[in-house]
Amino acid sequence: MEKFAFSDLPTGQVLGKAVLVNVKKYKNSEEFNNDKDKHLASEAYGKYGFILSDIKRIKPFGYNGKLGFWNCDIII
Repeated sequence: MEKFAFSDLPTGQVLGKAVLVNVKKYKNSEEFNNDKDKHLASEAYGKYGFILSDIKRIKPFGYNGKLGFWNCDIII
């Protein structure tokens, strides 16, 4: 998180929600770099971009043990 100048981030917390509407597979580095204004990732994270909609911050709450995309069983 140093890359983005974050010094004190909560861990084990859900901070927001969104709907995954599409997945973009990058064919090459040029295409990936052309979308740099749309993501913060490096190519080391893979060749996929995730298109989200209805993105909202929510009141943080604890929810340990889930990495990646998942459906939350708590009503937000």
